[in-house]
Amino acid sequence: VLSTSPIQQLQESEGKLRECYCVDSDSKLLSDRSLACLYMGEVESTHGQYLAAVDHFAEAVRTHQQSSGLLRCYGLTPLTKCAKLTKLALALRSANRVSESIKYYREALSCGESTSEDITSCHISLGNLLHNVGDHETAIEEYHKAIVLAEEQNDY
Repeated sequence: VLSTSPIQQLQESEGKLRECYCVDSDSKLLSDRSLACLYMGEVESTHGQYLAAVDHFAEAVRTHQQSSGLLRCYGLTPLTKCAKLTKLALALRSANRVSESIKYYREALSCGESTSEDITSCHISLGNLLHNVGDHETAIEEYHKAIVLAEEQNDY
C-alpha cells in the first residue's frame, strides 16, 4: 500500500520501479524490462537526471518488444519503438548531447514501427531541436513534414 503523501508515493513508486528494473535476465519478468526501463527513464527525466534517463531509455529501446504479459494484464497500450527512440532523443537533447539526439530522432523516423502520431511528434521535436541550434532551413522541412502528415490524418 502506498503512502498518502505525494512525495512518499513518488519515492515508493520509484523504489518499486527500480526493483523491476533490477530483475536479472533469468527472471520471468524479463519480457517487461523495456517497460520498467521506460518508466525509470520518465522518473529520471522528471528529476532532471537526463544522463540517467538516457541510460534507461536506451535500455528500453534495446529490450523493446511489441507486447508483454504486464501490458496485457493491465490493458496498457504499448509504446512503439519510434516513441521510445523519441524519448531517448529528447533525453539526449536535455543532456546537451545534440548530435546524438539528432541521430536518434532520425532513427525513430525510419525504424518502421510507429504510428502517424509518433512520426508527427518526432518531426516536430526534431524541428524544434534544429531550430534551437540554428539550422532553420532543416527545421522548417521537419515542421512541413509534420504538417503534411497531420493534414493527411485530419489531425490538426
